[in-house]
Amino acid sequence: APQEHSPNPCHPRHVVASSSLLYLPSLAPARLWKPRPPIHVHAVETGRSMNAELVPVIIPAHVESKLQSLRSAGWNVAARLNAADERDLQGTRYAWVPDSVRDFQRWTARAENPDRTAWFILQAELEGTSDCAFSWDAWERMSLDAAEGDGPFGAGVRTFWDDHYPIVQHVTTYGHLSLRRDGLTIVWGMEPEFEECSLVAGSFDELFLLFGERSALLRELL
Repeated sequence: APQEHSPNPCHPRHVVASSSLLYLPSLAPARLWKPRPPIHVHAVETGRSMNAELVPVIIPAHVESKLQSLRSAGWNVAARLNAADERDLQGTRYAWVPDSVRDFQRWTARAENPDRTAWFILQAELEGTSDCAFSWDAWERMSLDAAEGDGPFGAGVRTFWDDHYPIVQHVTTYGHLSLRRDGLTIVWGMEPEFEECSLVAGSFDELFLLFGERSALLRELL
């Protein structure tokens, strides 16, 4: 695979303003008015008149805290107007992925670095409805293409990705951050050997703490 590629990351349909307490034109269902602590309220660009009736959008606190960590690191982020439908898009292969990861993917519309060469894999990518140039499992597909005619190597590639759930893609280096099944740690790998990885964070939550601290390692990788 080439070392560089023109970036073409995702462009979600709904964009959330950066303020932590804003409102949006009336689109959310009435149930969102019911108290469901802890909550965070955001404004969403809907393209409607600014004179429209305003109602709040509620997202889980643990998702909002992760988005704030990314904002602190200078990333462009946006939450969804409503969480994406909770569907099992990958069968039993990734049944081990924690709900906290799924929630982040379902509630986040965009999470990309400042130069738009790295982004989190979100629900739209899993569904194949985003404008990303790469599928969520693009790096696995590349490895399998390279393994064509080599049965043992191809089997090893599949086994690796059975145990590694990709969460971030980097298009300049063809790199990835993935959740490792063993210990639920976060690892980094890149071409030409996507499956040769190094430890980045002890957990999904710790990854966002590193973003919030503007980790030198993450700035170097992404």
